[in-house]
Amino acid sequence: MKTKLMMITCTILSCFGCTMAQKKELTSVSFDYSVERIDYRLAVTVEKTGDTFSGSFQERPMQKPETFTLTGDDFDALTEIVARMGKPAKKRDKPASDESREGTFTVVFNREGKDIVHQYEIGKFSTEGETNLKNEAIDLIKRWIDRHKRKGEIRIGWTRALPVHLSFSVHAEPADLVEYLGEFVEQRNQRDGMSGGGESGTHRWKVLKPGVVTVWSEESHYHYTAEELTKEFEPCCCFIIDENLNVHYSEEETKAAKKRFKSRSSGRELPILNY
Repeated sequence: MKTKLMMITCTILSCFGCTMAQKKELTSVSFDYSVERIDYRLAVTVEKTGDTFSGSFQERPMQKPETFTLTGDDFDALTEIVARMGKPAKKRDKPASDESREGTFTVVFNREGKDIVHQYEIGKFSTEGETNLKNEAIDLIKRWIDRHKRKGEIRIGWTRALPVHLSFSVHAEPADLVEYLGEFVEQRNQRDGMSGGGESGTHRWKVLKPGVVTVWSEESHYHYTAEELTKEFEPCCCFIIDENLNVHYSEEETKAAKKRFKSRSSGRELPILNY
């Protein structure tokens, strides 16, 4: 009888605990940090309003904020991370990590209509455990931002062995439809202080207007100008930018562009370059 009573009591307490846990709900996560050595700043807010999930981000102070969408599963994944963070730890007197970012990370929960705000420091003086969880949350949100950006960018992938001996020459036209953002290294397989390995990444263009964009990409010891690329080399691919400025690879346009190049260059040999 005593054992049965204990089981009933535990069940009631367990249910009571579940009820209490359900009353504390994550409503928003925001962070704002800068990296001085590369002159970079990122400010982000993601929040839940009823059953709607949304986010906004701003890179560098003068850029216009952009919005992005996320799903309930996305927000649940973020909730799982911040739930492990606990209350903000005291700032240490000595560096606890090699964190290169400096800023703040703010989490807001709601319990029975009252906001519970936890603000954490981003920096090398934060505890290691807290830093790891903050970075896990930041990296997750940055993947959502990248997912949003990808819709409005042309991305051409590349891979190369290390040490680097070759470079890529790229060009896209019409030039008024896109803005070249640069070369991004996304993965690197190399141990510190050792030669060899490899890396991969993308060349990216932000789309500006609807239309059809043709892209050239050549790997070589020699850097080709835009004029040399368009005259002497076959285009690698074409993309259609729709009215909503979303990017779609076009196999039909790519085949047509390659066919036009072959027709134009038939009977003409490519020049031999002296490096």
